[in-house]
Amino acid sequence: MLPSFGSRLKDYVFENQSVETEEMIRREIIASLHTWEPRITDIEVDFQREDAVLLITISYLCTEHSKRDALQYPLALESG
Repeated sequence: MLPSFGSRLKDYVFENQSVETEEMIRREIIASLHTWEPRITDIEVDFQREDAVLLITISYLCTEHSKRDALQYPLALESG
């Protein structure tokens, strides 16, 4: 087992949503992907807020195919 596998993204659910928090999330995502997914490079992370959800778009270059791809991850935020 790999107890350190993954990221600490869930730690940000109850944080005040600000530019600083988004930058911490961006750094966490990029660091985790560099650690756990060696097949991708040129990682970019963008954010869009929709009600109580922070929509995270992660784009990257797949080195095996030299193809750019992206995925979106909705992070539910604490409201109130």
